[in-house]
Amino acid sequence: MMPSPLAPWELNRLDYVFCTHRHGDHMDPETLPILTKLHPTCRFIVPAAEIEYAQSLGLPPAKLVAADVGNPLTLTPELHVFPIAAAHEEIKLNTSGSHHFLGYVIRFGKSVIYHSGDTVPYEGLQEQLERHQIQLALLPVNGRDELRRSKGIPGNFTLEEAVDLCRRIGIPVMIAHHFGMFGFNTLNPELISETAAPGLRILRGQTGIGYVLEETGTKVLIQIPGKADKLPAKYQENVYD
Repeated sequence: MMPSPLAPWELNRLDYVFCTHRHGDHMDPETLPILTKLHPTCRFIVPAAEIEYAQSLGLPPAKLVAADVGNPLTLTPELHVFPIAAAHEEIKLNTSGSHHFLGYVIRFGKSVIYHSGDTVPYEGLQEQLERHQIQLALLPVNGRDELRRSKGIPGNFTLEEAVDLCRRIGIPVMIAHHFGMFGFNTLNPELISETAAPGLRILRGQTGIGYVLEETGTKVLIQIPGKADKLPAKYQENVYD
């Protein structure tokens, strides 16, 4: 439904790539080999159940970091990652008990972000997340239905379910995404803009926008239009839109 918003060679610095599962819109077999050539020091965090698949795409084993539920990762002294189980639409394990579908809670200093990957609500998800004091959640909101399921298209949170999760946990900001790419698996983005949720700031994921989580007494998320070279100087080094 849209052209690629960013070419791999437009990223002037890339330290980590987080892959939540092997579906092509989350672990792109064309983009990942380009990224590893353009960014020789970049490391790829991949579900442990998909390490062999990642290697088959041409990613060097030395650059791969196997992630699994119950095994927190310390990537730098300040950067900590907590893999969270995802159900797309079911929790899937390999013969070794490793998860095929993951989300990630990423803690960098005092900032905590949750990227759920593709998932539906499941028993125990709220309890896993409550302990992390998440400030920003990136959640898919394209939903699911029997028609898509009958065609082998696994679903995600509905918009209402995503909002409900954030409100129950006390997450103050949510970026709603995973829509507008495939015509058979989307929702009307105006519904996101029109949804009211007291105590929760809902942002509709957009291209061409830089999102910055910063600490100014309280945690806020600011949106800055334009490319990284147009951001205020203090953001240019590490923030990309």
